[in-house]
Amino acid sequence: MAKDGDDFWSGKLASPNPEKTDGPFASLSWALATMKSTPVCGGKVLLREGVYRFEKTLELWPGNSGTKERPLMIAAFPGEKVVIDGGVPIAGAWTKVGDGPQQFCGAGAKRRIVSTSSTRYGVPSGWRRS
Repeated sequence: MAKDGDDFWSGKLASPNPEKTDGPFASLSWALATMKSTPVCGGKVLLREGVYRFEKTLELWPGNSGTKERPLMIAAFPGEKVVIDGGVPIAGAWTKVGDGPQQFCGAGAKRRIVSTSSTRYGVPSGWRRS
């Protein structure tokens, strides 16, 4: 699986071929579905370097786990850093509110307050959504 992958490719190559006609998959959900549909359960899903954000919950079920002899393993490609992130970057205007965890009302939250102390999701440290 890779940021420059394609779910229409075979998923058997670590990088896209020069013709860009085959290479890794683009999504973990497609890689898991493909592995589940093969006669041999389990195996490795290697993710190439990057941040992989999920807008929907990634559900892993017993059918995804492989067998005792051949378990499913999801791992970073050797020597590469991978982040699997369920958060969504939040855009908009921000107002300085002081130190500590920030509180803001995300788009579509409608009266629900969400807190964060991380800049990973586009929230400047010490700022609140206006």
